Amino acid sequence: MKKLAYRLGFVLPLAVFGVFVLLILLGIGTNLLGSGDPFYCNIYCKAGVGLFVAAIVIAVLTQVTAWLHESSHEPPHLPA
Repeated sequence: MKKLAYRLGFVLPLAVFGVFVLLILLGIGTNLLGSGDPFYCNIYCKAGVGLFVAAIVIAVLTQVTAWLHESSHEPPHLPA
């Protein structure tokens, strides 16, 4: 369980940071193309929340499945 907490503590901040960088680049690009308030209030905010939730769910699911896969395999018994 401790290993899972360490893995989540490393992967979750990376996933959130990646979403923030993606949203910053998307916001800069759409601003340069001339998007106005309706785009940012309707599409951009909803897409940002969706990406944020999806990143957290995917990060947690991948780490939990990897942890379960690792914990189900016991190391082989080596003769002395």
